[in-house]
Amino acid sequence: MKQIQTSKNKLWYDESGMGIPYNRITKSEKLKERFVSKLHKEWTKLQDLAVKVKVMAAELCEKSYHEEMMEKGVEPSDKKGSYTFFCFNRTIKVERSVHGNPTFDEATIEAAKIKFDQYLAENLTGSEDFITDMITDAFESRKGQLDKTSINKLISYKNRSKNKLFISACDLLSTAVRYPTKSVYYRMWEMDSNGKYKNIDVQFSSL
Repeated sequence: MKQIQTSKNKLWYDESGMGIPYNRITKSEKLKERFVSKLHKEWTKLQDLAVKVKVMAAELCEKSYHEEMMEKGVEPSDKKGSYTFFCFNRTIKVERSVHGNPTFDEATIEAAKIKFDQYLAENLTGSEDFITDMITDAFESRKGQLDKTSINKLISYKNRSKNKLFISACDLLSTAVRYPTKSVYYRMWEMDSNGKYKNIDVQFSSL
């Protein structure tokens, strides 16, 4: 059924499907129909633009993150976590904020732990002894949960070791994290005259 009705329609249909002759439609009803039509058109255009900007933000955040990690010699993660980057003079920043509680696949975690234990037992050298504490921290349970930050830190060292066992263990670990439910937010911030970042808020309630 057509949503918006005009003077070209001999009958206007109400919510029950009943046809009302156009000459019985009141002036205020005709006015409201035009106003609803105009706002609906502009609102859907705004929604389409917002979707395009969100897709652009997701793509550019990911490209920036990937390039920055490669420059730092760290293997980029594909889990799309939180990330913030700035313009050169840091007066504008872009933020990707991920909210959600990670879970870990127990079988994959166990397989990774076995490989890390083998690595520690067979291949640890003086030049890599700093990794021992990182492995311990990554698998230390806090309130029954593994620490996501410690695990990500360990994974980030994958390309710093040439040991195939360590690399294989990191690859397993990187696939063990799951986000069954998560929300991703993109925000833009601009520095004000006081040197503080102010969110460029596009919510109607803030305009």
